[in-house]
Amino acid sequence: MVLMARVDCALKLNNKLCDDFSVTHYPMLLWGPPSKFGSGWKPKQDKSDLILIDNGRTADRLLGWINKQLRSSYDLDDEKFENDYLMPSTSDPEQMFCRGSRNNTRGFSCGFWVLLHSLSLRVEDEESQFAFKAICVFIHNFFICEECRLHFYGMCSSVSDPFTKTCDFSLWLWEAHNKVNERLMKEEAALGYNDPNFPKIIRPPEQLCSSCSSHSQKCCRLN
Repeated sequence: MVLMARVDCALKLNNKLCDDFSVTHYPMLLWGPPSKFGSGWKPKQDKSDLILIDNGRTADRLLGWINKQLRSSYDLDDEKFENDYLMPSTSDPEQMFCRGSRNNTRGFSCGFWVLLHSLSLRVEDEESQFAFKAICVFIHNFFICEECRLHFYGMCSSVSDPFTKTCDFSLWLWEAHNKVNERLMKEEAALGYNDPNFPKIIRPPEQLCSSCSSHSQKCCRLN
């Protein structure tokens, strides 16, 4: 599987990311293992696992270059998965899990947390540190709220030991989520824009997991 990501360096939000990868022109294509895209790239960097693709001006040339790297024979006429293969979006707004009772509540941030928690449980133990770094780097570079970015990145920076277990990474993410909720509860109460139907809480509530509140016990069951 080949994963591709497009970054628009004209956006101010992406300036630091583009500087980290020494982007000087468009299109500029880099190839390498996903885990190596977390630290940046320099043109004269020795022993880098990232490779600058200098022959990708057309789709034919780029695919030919990729085929050489993978020793494969993909063709532009291979089966394409278009939108017809995607599940249709729901027409019933009541089924939207993250819809708030007010227009400026929940929505994107709720869905983003759901995605992060889902991902944290879908990685293998040996992938937990990479997933942690990927989430931290993504939020630091792309989340539009600057105060939120700095707060989350501060929590990431406080982690001293690499994660080696999926369980530990998943628990850390919940602790981070609770710290975010604690901060937002105070701000929303002061400004009066909290969602009355979905008040922020510290998870999990004691009635759902009475033993989870004990710091001497940490359990994580993955199904």
